[in-house]
Amino acid sequence: MFNTTRYAPVLICTLHRDVLFKQCIESLAACDYAQLTDLYICVDFPYNESQFFGYNNIINYLPSIKGFKTLNITIREKNFGVNENWSKMQQFVFLEHDRIIISEDDNIFAKSFLDFVNKGLEKFKDNRKIFSISGYNFPINLPDDLLSNIYLWPGFAGWGVGLWRDRYYQAKETFENLDLSIHYKKRFFSDSKKVWRLHNVANHIVPSLLACVMKKVFLGDVHYCLFINEKNMLSVFPPVSLVKNLGQDGSGVNSGVDKLNIYLNQPIYNKKINWEFYPIENAKINKLIYNHFKISFLSKIKLCINLFRYHLFSNLNASKY
Repeated sequence: MFNTTRYAPVLICTLHRDVLFKQCIESLAACDYAQLTDLYICVDFPYNESQFFGYNNIINYLPSIKGFKTLNITIREKNFGVNENWSKMQQFVFLEHDRIIISEDDNIFAKSFLDFVNKGLEKFKDNRKIFSISGYNFPINLPDDLLSNIYLWPGFAGWGVGLWRDRYYQAKETFENLDLSIHYKKRFFSDSKKVWRLHNVANHIVPSLLACVMKKVFLGDVHYCLFINEKNMLSVFPPVSLVKNLGQDGSGVNSGVDKLNIYLNQPIYNKKINWEFYPIENAKINKLIYNHFKISFLSKIKLCINLFRYHLFSNLNASKY
């Protein structure tokens, strides 16, 4: 059985969702090996008056946090915004560590979350084909014989995920700034074969990438999915979810509203598992994930129209120069 004595630091960025943040920290502190884990917390500064109530509650709660090897707190004196705040903090942590576990402030964890992600980070540290170790698994029904194993998927899930410094900076070369990330996506959309391949992995990603280009915004998860597919890389996933997300209520900057409570009702697996890190990648699992994210026929028609309009305007603009 694989063992590790290395524990990656955990980074959580937050702002004003005090109730969710407290639940997140308390569940993380209850994980096995939390006492051997360095916890980094960054509190961004509010950008409107309504956020100060939750923000102040978080500031007052911070001194009571216990159960970790070290507690490292950064409190911003001005608003950085989601993307810059996360980027600056990850680079800060990577100054001293070669790996990191990141989580949004609206997750709760199974007791074995840190055990699983840390073992994965150590097991695959030298395998440059593996981009990340996810503690989250999508709400899909996997075969029973996969319970103690792992599977590989050419995508990314950011709800509690481990990254290595070298692969993070490899990806960061494609989103060093907003203009660069938009250019990277435009280059992707110029190759129909690449678009079709990513569509067949998880077709909800392509509309999100197109929206990033059209609206000139950056979404980390969808950018990582693009990068992973471009580089023919894979991510490691557990067969059962060790993370639950509580924030699909529209309260986050990029979170939608889960009207069917698919994620809120998703259980996390709290039983003890002796993980076997023998990776499996098969078409059946890929199909299950594809079906989970499958967009409607109407959405596909809308995507085709938007892609046509995008290419039409791109060609018109190019002809002016």
